[in-house]
Amino acid sequence: MANCIARSAGTERSPIDVGKPSQIFIEHLRRPPSQGGLGIDFSTSVMIGDSLETDVRIAHQAGMSSLLVLSGQTSVLHLQENIARCGYNPTWVVHSFGDTPEYPTEDRSMYMVDPSVRFAVLDDRKQFRAEQGIPDWRISSMEKTEESQKIIEYITDVEGNWEYMVKFVANSEILYWNGETRGVWARREDLRRPEAALPNRVHIILGNRDLVKLRFPSEVAIEEPWMPVWDSRAKPYKTFLEEQNLEDNRVGRVKWLLHSSMGCQDTTFNTRKTELACLNGRVSDEDVVKSYLSSVDPHSVDPWMLEFLRLGKIALIIDDTLFVHGGIHEESAGYVPGDPKTYNSVPDWVEAINDWKDQQLRDYEAQPLFSAGEGGKLTRGAHELILYGTGYYGKRTVIYFNPFVDGNPVQRSASVRTWLEDSRINRLVTGHQPHGQSPTVVRHPSTGLLVVTADTSRSNANASKVQNPANNRGEAISVVRIIGDCLFIQGEKNDGRPHGCCLHVDPNKDIMPDALVGRQLTDNSWVKTVMRGSEDMKVTIARGKGFNVEVSDISIQQACLRLKSEYGWGGAFAIQLQDITADKINPAELTVEACLPEEEILSPRKYQRSHSFKQKMFDEAETYLFSYNGVMLDPDTEQGKRIVENVNKMIEKGKRVIFISNDSTLSRKSFFKKITTKFGVQLHQSVEAACKRPSGSKRSLSNYHSSSSVCLSQDSVVTSAFTCAWFLKSAGIKKPFVVGYGNGFIDEFEMEGIEDYFATVEKDGTQKPEFMQPATRENILEIVKKAPDIDAIVVGWDQQLTALTIAVAAQYLRWSIELGKPIPIIACSEDLSSILGKAPEDFEISEFAGRKVRTLGIGSISNAICNTVRPPRQAINVGKPSQLFIEHLRRPVEEGGLEVDFTKAVMIGDNMNTDMELANRTGMKSLLVLSGVTSAEDFDRAVRMNRLMIPDPKAPRSFPTWVV
Repeated sequence: MANCIARSAGTERSPIDVGKPSQIFIEHLRRPPSQGGLGIDFSTSVMIGDSLETDVRIAHQAGMSSLLVLSGQTSVLHLQENIARCGYNPTWVVHSFGDTPEYPTEDRSMYMVDPSVRFAVLDDRKQFRAEQGIPDWRISSMEKTEESQKIIEYITDVEGNWEYMVKFVANSEILYWNGETRGVWARREDLRRPEAALPNRVHIILGNRDLVKLRFPSEVAIEEPWMPVWDSRAKPYKTFLEEQNLEDNRVGRVKWLLHSSMGCQDTTFNTRKTELACLNGRVSDEDVVKSYLSSVDPHSVDPWMLEFLRLGKIALIIDDTLFVHGGIHEESAGYVPGDPKTYNSVPDWVEAINDWKDQQLRDYEAQPLFSAGEGGKLTRGAHELILYGTGYYGKRTVIYFNPFVDGNPVQRSASVRTWLEDSRINRLVTGHQPHGQSPTVVRHPSTGLLVVTADTSRSNANASKVQNPANNRGEAISVVRIIGDCLFIQGEKNDGRPHGCCLHVDPNKDIMPDALVGRQLTDNSWVKTVMRGSEDMKVTIARGKGFNVEVSDISIQQACLRLKSEYGWGGAFAIQLQDITADKINPAELTVEACLPEEEILSPRKYQRSHSFKQKMFDEAETYLFSYNGVMLDPDTEQGKRIVENVNKMIEKGKRVIFISNDSTLSRKSFFKKITTKFGVQLHQSVEAACKRPSGSKRSLSNYHSSSSVCLSQDSVVTSAFTCAWFLKSAGIKKPFVVGYGNGFIDEFEMEGIEDYFATVEKDGTQKPEFMQPATRENILEIVKKAPDIDAIVVGWDQQLTALTIAVAAQYLRWSIELGKPIPIIACSEDLSSILGKAPEDFEISEFAGRKVRTLGIGSISNAICNTVRPPRQAINVGKPSQLFIEHLRRPVEEGGLEVDFTKAVMIGDNMNTDMELANRTGMKSLLVLSGVTSAEDFDRAVRMNRLMIPDPKAPRSFPTWVV
């Protein structure tokens, strides 16, 4: 409870624990009696207790042996899982202390309930998976194919990482090392020229760093450094030499080229030097320069890089799949530099763009160095090909074009989809843009087109650089494999967990959960892959933001609920609410994966964004959702009156206005009356405008004119008391135990036909006297006897919360688990605190004057109940910003929802963790007002920490579109 109080205060402080297993408690046990302690020698002591979290843990921390008894808090049910979860292994386990012999003996086995309750550190990942019963990372359900069916594998953006290449070959169905009997490579030496050895089975797709190597001969030989025309920010040559303390010679020139405008890491030069030393022994910097130059010199003994470019292709079609390095934009589709024709046929374009590349290389072979042309302009062979591999060509290049927007994937345009579809191209496979630990898939809902971006070179930007200074992958590995009409993605994350999916050309053939991959959620995240290896499969979702990717693993249910409507919400992805559990829909832990090294992401300039209010963009919305507390101020004040005037003006313009609240003491009817009567908001007009709008509600206007405010409130206000009643009815819950205050619950329950509830309040909302008693065993049992058949616990805001109320809820919860019939906990919000107002400016204690007055939020109350069991239970949140709250807003009118189109809606609120998070999850624009929970200081601090990427699990994850 102390933790709940600390968190409800809205602070980041944690309470000081003086009980077991705290260090302060241990210190008192350890200290000698002369210093007020007990002088216990832990090496000769045994801790006997019933709690893994406290008793066994204190023994672990103090170095004592421990005896866990199962007669108290810890039961034999799920014992091993609980031990594995908490991480503290008892020395002995017995059913009760009465089962022990008269004195401890050396034969510890007699105490063990299950000798397998032991821990082992397994360094080998395969052994770990075998011990845990996790299957091999290859998908066991992969469809069997005919022996003669073609297998295509795609590897991209290796970035010189030999360890990754070795892992890829080990997991390949095609590649192999010398001495193996499968695959296509006869000799290890052919790794450098596989296409030359097997031109029909190995294809090279050229990337941007391949083409720019043609710059070396001309730009090293020229007297004055040649500045790249595509990058005005490139560091001047002399500045680079001064900073690096280098001489003006060929070594300095090559290092400058690699650093300033070739997109290479600063380790590239030294990595090449190390490789040459492995091959030839000791080498100098000049030897490195010679290796770069000779690799693309048409007259050198071994122009292997030039040969690589000759063999490579800008674009390749195999069956119905198009391969390019970067991506296809409508400006690059059918475009060939220097050719006035636009190719409507993809095969014709592929042939033309590759022919152009070959001609450019022939020009290069004839003139690899700069020469003065007309007017003294410098010219060289393959100059346009070099530019095509850079940002100079913008969206017209399929090599350098980045298909993401602000780091997040998007659909290809309609014209690109048509261009591909007309040539029967069903899949587009690319690299170039890193996006986390697994390939990124975009499934286009209108055509079924699959776009796969397979670059995983930034799987772990902070991976160990001891053996490979350029290692940004870590342990992650992924294989993209095409067999017939199936595209498989298979691999492992950095932590060794297997992932994979199978996607058909026809999306209707995909089975769940694979069918979710490539579809977008309402918060603009994309489903990337399916996590395998356990019965409770989850999907990985990711959303790019600049140079970072926000990643989390969520349940299949949650992914289905969060699908954007155009990606198949409902139908095959429909979820029955009665099947929902807290662990399936509550927010998952978010991980931010940096796509740049740590030293680069700490630059604040990369994360600065404006939150200035833009009236025109704000006015473009059709629906406005207003949070109540903190937004609607006292209507008797001038500021409060202006707020109401602004809201009514929006309604007069035909905008739809909906008020939402996590206040569980309010029913929709009472909330509607409060907004319209106390504040004077014209919600009647807002409902009528929504009915008249073509995209609005389908309820008849006559229903409103002939009915009470109850019907009107259904389309203009939402409270967590209602979403709770709606969920209980949908989930088939008959008799909940209700913790709350007021009659908001009661009204909504009875409107939904739920009458057999057991609550801490009477029907008029007054507190029942029996819950105001002390929390004794007799009082707890007396209350439980009145309603032994509870099938859920509902938690709302309770202004008169007592220890007895918490204890009764805890008994229902614990006993249901022990009887093997666990009941759910439904919380009307996760708010840890709420604001009751401010202390007066003339408050007697001046240092408290004007400060916010807080109280426990519903989240703190539900946490207190959930934490009475081990492992702690999760509550199903039905308040904002929960998925169930969103579900009611999104569902069509025919299914009892409000049918809000989030793409045309704005959320206005005062809380970044609820209101702005609701907007973030639904893809709405948002306006944060600083008149409530969030102050200007709170917001500025959050922005600073976000810009600097300072880890803080308590910091808000969602930022508003605008702030006022």
